[in-house]
Amino acid sequence: MESEIVENLDIHNSFGLSEILRKHIQQQPLTTEESEKLNQWLAASERNQQIFASLGNEDELASTLKRLYRTDTRAQLDIVNRRIAQSLKARKRSYWLPIAASLTIIFGISLWVYTHKQPAVSEEIALTSIHGEDILPGTDKATLTLSTGKTITLDEAKSGIINTANGLAYEDGSQLGAVEAAPYATLSTPIGGQYKVTLPDGTAVWMNAESSLEYPTKFGDDQRRVVLRGEAYFEVQHDTAKPFIVQTHGQQIRVLGTTFNVKAYANEQRTTTTLLTGLVKINTEGNKEEGSSIQSVTLHPGHQATKLNGRLTVDEVVPTYAIAWKDGEFVFRNESLTNVMKQLQRWYEFNVDYDSLPQLHFTGGIKRDVSLSEVLQMLEQTSTVRFQIKNKRVSIISS
Repeated sequence: MESEIVENLDIHNSFGLSEILRKHIQQQPLTTEESEKLNQWLAASERNQQIFASLGNEDELASTLKRLYRTDTRAQLDIVNRRIAQSLKARKRSYWLPIAASLTIIFGISLWVYTHKQPAVSEEIALTSIHGEDILPGTDKATLTLSTGKTITLDEAKSGIINTANGLAYEDGSQLGAVEAAPYATLSTPIGGQYKVTLPDGTAVWMNAESSLEYPTKFGDDQRRVVLRGEAYFEVQHDTAKPFIVQTHGQQIRVLGTTFNVKAYANEQRTTTTLLTGLVKINTEGNKEEGSSIQSVTLHPGHQATKLNGRLTVDEVVPTYAIAWKDGEFVFRNESLTNVMKQLQRWYEFNVDYDSLPQLHFTGGIKRDVSLSEVLQMLEQTSTVRFQIKNKRVSIISS
């Protein structure tokens, strides 16, 4: 059955089709355009209809295929099929049973892992496995630094704090302490850490790893301004009289009440703002060395603004992919191995030689609560690259 699915899904623009089939498996609604594409594919052949029917039967599909693979060469596809067969015999993963099918796409080596939760089996994956050592995923941890100089290490057993007029408290109601009349506070997450903060106006901010948010402990009468370094997801409380402003390096985002994600790491050239609801206005500062000028754009839901080399561009995107990290997942869309490693590095805290990484691209998703070796195993399944973990360093041992 594996080879039949491979042959029948080897079609033009199957990357888009694979996304539609993934949404079907996960029982997510399709857009009008996606429904039209799916109907065209189904009308193309009776065999396509049979394949679609098997995708809807999770028990049947799971019994024959282990993971969803995509690759762009017949040689790589043969590797995928061999590993599918081996994986089906081994059945050594506990907790997660991916629903899978093999696809061929035009660009890069990609994979999708649909983590359909199943009861645990008796066999478990050793943390050392085939990759040598292993590294556990990040946790809820952060520090709060007040402008008075006091630093508070936040409880890792908690997931967020709330700023009120009476001081600071954890989300569960346990008290953290008074703000000591400090006008400003900075929440900082380390590599391998994440945390949530509710600001004095009720705005909720989820902080990704290696990020910081500076904010006033009491907002003024005319605006609400915060400074972000790194990545955060905002759910801003609506207040027409006080616009909410997010300041990043070389960019200012102005909103009234909306939900959006900002990724602005200092060690990355690209800054992205992804809007889920509402409207935001983005102003970028000109860069004299790059010959760029000040730019301004109003962002609408389902669009992403990218600032790169001083220039601002806007594209239509699937906004939920940008906030997958907030919901406990890694999601990659034709992402280079270099960028994949940067995301993993912030969550698992390891070193890697970027110059040694091959030119591969991946598309897929996996939970963020698994160990690093499990993520690397997913990447290995659709390529010839092999990883090793030693002394908190990830190395390429073959490619």
